Amino acid sequence: MRCHAAGFALVLSWPGIVLGQQTRVVHPSPRDSLAGSYRIYEPSGKPVGLLVLVPGGAATHDEFTTEGSTPSMLPQRLAGNQMITIVPAGGGHSHWLEDGWLKHLDAIVAETLTTYGVPADRVVIGGFSAGGTAAVRYAEFCAARRSPAGVRIRGVFAVDAPLDFGRFWRGETLAIRRGAHPGFVREASAVLADMRRVLGGSPNEEPARYLQMSPFSAFAEAGGQARLLARVPVRLYTEPDIQWWMANRKVEYYSMNALDAAGLILQLQLLGNEQAELIATQERGVRSDGTRHPHSWSIVDETDLEAWILAHVES
Repeated sequence: MRCHAAGFALVLSWPGIVLGQQTRVVHPSPRDSLAGSYRIYEPSGKPVGLLVLVPGGAATHDEFTTEGSTPSMLPQRLAGNQMITIVPAGGGHSHWLEDGWLKHLDAIVAETLTTYGVPADRVVIGGFSAGGTAAVRYAEFCAARRSPAGVRIRGVFAVDAPLDFGRFWRGETLAIRRGAHPGFVREASAVLADMRRVLGGSPNEEPARYLQMSPFSAFAEAGGQARLLARVPVRLYTEPDIQWWMANRKVEYYSMNALDAAGLILQLQLLGNEQAELIATQERGVRSDGTRHPHSWSIVDETDLEAWILAHVES
């Protein structure tokens, strides 16, 4: 898939007010093959920075609304502190893999910064699940000076995201072979299909490709692409409830994203990054319907995350 992000023709729709700040949906040009609508939350005054909040999996730009699958008040909280938030549509599982999607996202970010007069170094990005993977990849994209707009990330966070693609492939493969929970197997099969399509095969078949595309590679020198984040504030959330995963999904540590989160943070700390932190929670994972699930946005303390974002944007 190719991205023609330079040709954006932005169309605004769904105007509305959410807790005193303006929100609407922006539709990029249909000529962009990786384009998806995104929701923007605007403060009432001049914005001081931008949060890019990336949804997981096949979620839409409405994932973080009260009607979405991952309700959050973070955009509203930040609007009250004069920050813009944009929530791009995930575009299916592949948005966390596609380099083209990163270029598409960069064009969205650049357009927003220009429109609202926000400096290119006042951006924080984060996401949930595969959206967290995409967020870390975009932070590395910018750290490698690949952003045509010169975007510089002030901080990146991810909530229970897969980060080591080699581990992820093997963990999903192992879960399928062992006969994990049917829902887990269905998602794992879709993930593996996307990885075959984008990466060309397994990590044994395409080791160089995995090293190039994975945001973290535990067995590579300096963590592979992770070295690009040696000077970027990084915060990773996870709830490693092994008993829940074994009882409810028939998988163990190797199929849990907590393995990647701990590995990346330790690697960054070894590289001298004093602003790399792992937040491992306990008994916080609850879905919007009230069911217990450690792979949930609800493990995040939004008040604390808001303060973290503002501190890095304003520093």
